[in-house]
Amino acid sequence: MGYKGKGSVKLYHVYTRFAEAAEQLKRGVNPRFQILSVLKDPAAVGAERVLLKNVSFDKFPLADWEAKKRGEFEVEFTFTDWEFLDKITPR
Repeated sequence: MGYKGKGSVKLYHVYTRFAEAAEQLKRGVNPRFQILSVLKDPAAVGAERVLLKNVSFDKFPLADWEAKKRGEFEVEFTFTDWEFLDKITPR
């Protein structure tokens, strides 16, 4: 049996983040990434960090903006592995 996770992330268009990945796709290479998620809740003791591995974005936004609007877009992704780097444990 296999497993995979899904998620989405909101990105701000401040530089051409996906340009190299888009070029890899044109060459027939499926680029993979890692995403580090951090949860710091002031009510909790400590922080939780989880590293998502083998991340594949479902879409690559090459151009998506609107005049007088902050350049942001939400991208869905899948991943096949993860690692908890820090955990919040109850007292």
